[in-house]
Amino acid sequence: VLRDVGTGEETYWVLTVGTTFTGLTSIQASLVSDSTVNLATSPTTHVATAAIPVASLVAGYIYAVRLPAGSYEQYLGTQYTVVGGGTGGTINSFISKDVQMWRAYADRSPIDGQG
Repeated sequence: VLRDVGTGEETYWVLTVGTTFTGLTSIQASLVSDSTVNLATSPTTHVATAAIPVASLVAGYIYAVRLPAGSYEQYLGTQYTVVGGGTGGTINSFISKDVQMWRAYADRSPIDGQG
């Protein structure tokens, strides 16, 4: 089953670093789709980052790219190629229609800046 992600609207793949990475050399991320839920049968790579050096992988880092047109298989996910060993760090990966309006807020912080 092939799907058209975003159907006629600009849609973006966004990566954000939630927790700063340490001890790695770099990470490369790829947005893939596949016919199986574990993305292991024969994943199709739709877009991939270059190797992102660890010095850039600090909390608040944002990478966004418009999804290329095309047919996507039923399951969509992110796969990572990690170079070097590390002790921490997190990446959030998601699809968004309004990447330029996305903002990160501290946990439990009021949106209006009060309190």
